Amino acid sequence: MAQHHHHSHRDPEVIDAPLDAANQSLADALRASFSVLKFIMVVLVALFLLSGVQFIDDREEAVVLRFGEFVDRDRDRTRSRPPGMSIAFPYPVDETLRVPVRQDNVVIVDDHFVALKEREKGRPLSELARPTLDPLRDGALMTADNGLVHVKWQLTYRIEDLVHFVKTVGDGGTADVVALLEAVLDNAAIHVAAEYTAEEITRYKSTELASRVRARVNQRLQELGTGITVVALDIPRSSVPIPTLRAFAAVSSAENQKQKRIREAEQERDAILNGCAGEAYPRILAALDDWQEAETAGDHAAAAEHLARLDQLVEFEAGGDAGREVSKAKSYYTEAVQGMQADEEEYNSVMKEYLRAPELLFARLWVQTKRKIFDYEEVVKRYVPPGEKEIRIIIGPDPKQRMIDEMRRIERREKGTRRK
Repeated sequence: MAQHHHHSHRDPEVIDAPLDAANQSLADALRASFSVLKFIMVVLVALFLLSGVQFIDDREEAVVLRFGEFVDRDRDRTRSRPPGMSIAFPYPVDETLRVPVRQDNVVIVDDHFVALKEREKGRPLSELARPTLDPLRDGALMTADNGLVHVKWQLTYRIEDLVHFVKTVGDGGTADVVALLEAVLDNAAIHVAAEYTAEEITRYKSTELASRVRARVNQRLQELGTGITVVALDIPRSSVPIPTLRAFAAVSSAENQKQKRIREAEQERDAILNGCAGEAYPRILAALDDWQEAETAGDHAAAAEHLARLDQLVEFEAGGDAGREVSKAKSYYTEAVQGMQADEEEYNSVMKEYLRAPELLFARLWVQTKRKIFDYEEVVKRYVPPGEKEIRIIIGPDPKQRMIDEMRRIERREKGTRRK
């Protein structure tokens, strides 16, 4: 028969025996480690939650995106956050984009300039040996006279509207901004430069060109809604192609000489006209031109008005030689009129006396005339005794008499000096 074995199944008893020193130390270390780990986890969670709190600098503004959408909205209009503390959920729930908006950023754009090696950048273009242009490397702009010019731009921009900037450009990466500005500037420069000659761009209208290009760039940036404004655009360097520099310099030198001679001629003209008519010469010339135009057109009434105006200017405003001649003419006129008036008065007075006693008038006038003759020192007087039949007169003044007259004049002058 098979034998059956019966076993008794009982749970083992747990005996709370005291741990030895080694096991006790291990247990204490594990409990301490778990406490430190929990503290670290709490700190990390707290730091994670506080990572959404940021402080925005005075030169910055910020926008908060929650799952890619703008958070701060006011009546369907997104607002940026001003400088100060910004509170948001931690990433990836919220993303805070901070961008400097109150500072100017400078970009050098040389897409339209000669490609220079590092050792060539500080040298004048005239010292570089470039027999031809390399269209794959050298940039240039087409001008109105079918020429080419190299232009280097210095562009200064500022972010004025952060919301539009983030929507259009992105998170403020410098490379994206520069690429956008270069593209817009390139388009504007091509259009505007085509209205100027190479000489105008490189010599005396570069400021005007830069101003017009800047206006066109800002207009396009506004149309795109970028929130960027170009506050300044300068042309630090510009040049015609290097192979044509010598010929262009010769043309410029000739033009400078021409302008110099024109200025000298204008200065000489002004000096001559000032000498002739004084400061009033521009008005006199204008009145003279108006009178000539009216005469040529056959408008006699207008010509008479312009001539009257010209006479008035010459008489009352002209200086220089013309003014002096007018003054002399006025003085002569005054003297002549006064002389004629005096003669008329004397004639009327003599005529009345003549009508009363003509013989007495003749006698008086004869006596006055003889007195004048004898009183005149330059007249040589000869006394002839009565009864002489022959008189000899020596032509020319008597030397003795001249000496006597001179002595008398000196005596009278000395007497007058002593009286004073």
